[in-house]
Amino acid sequence: MKKKVIKKRTRSQIGKSSHDKGDGFEFKVARMLSEILFPYEEKRIKKTPRSGGFDKRMLCGDLMDVLDVDFPFAFELKNQEVWSFDSIFAGKCTAFWKYWDQATDDVKTWNLSNETSKIPMLIFTRNYNPEYIMFEPDKDITDILPKPLAVLNVKEGTFHIHYLSTFYDKVKELYTFLKGKQNGGPKNQDSRNSVSKNSETSKSGGRTTKCTKTENRASGA
Repeated sequence: MKKKVIKKRTRSQIGKSSHDKGDGFEFKVARMLSEILFPYEEKRIKKTPRSGGFDKRMLCGDLMDVLDVDFPFAFELKNQEVWSFDSIFAGKCTAFWKYWDQATDDVKTWNLSNETSKIPMLIFTRNYNPEYIMFEPDKDITDILPKPLAVLNVKEGTFHIHYLSTFYDKVKELYTFLKGKQNGGPKNQDSRNSVSKNSETSKSGGRTTKCTKTENRASGA
């Protein structure tokens, strides 16, 4: 009986597979947000062209509202295997914090160039794990969302982690509130300063991370 020969994938094949995996995740989240926020406007939330590679003063984040450039969220999406909760809580997962730095750097550029502010949010997952969302706990958000799954306490500040499904349950209410704030006057200066400060200080080198509270943490994550 002949042995089955398993061909080793080339670096380009691995890269394409990773890219396809990320694209699929972005399309999935965009479709869900469209259905929740704009049920009568098909595919209003879409993947930002060129993988978010536009000038951040014009478009910010991996997802965009095709009818409203002032969409209040700036989502950074990652479906990769390099992170685990143990490494994040231990402060050893530099790749994870690079994801967050990318989100906040993009938002800083947008906020300094436009009359409206966006809120950076990191949506992340990996194989055989739920989908999660992480952000800085602004009072406007925490008053609407339920108690977080976990709270990360780091030297640069505090971060809340929720299941993405929990965020979906409240995103319509949160979107309506934030759009009301946008339409009611100039951007909140404290929020702008918070994002700018975080993007300047939250680089991964020398970061120390401590998990101050976790509840129902997914096993094997």
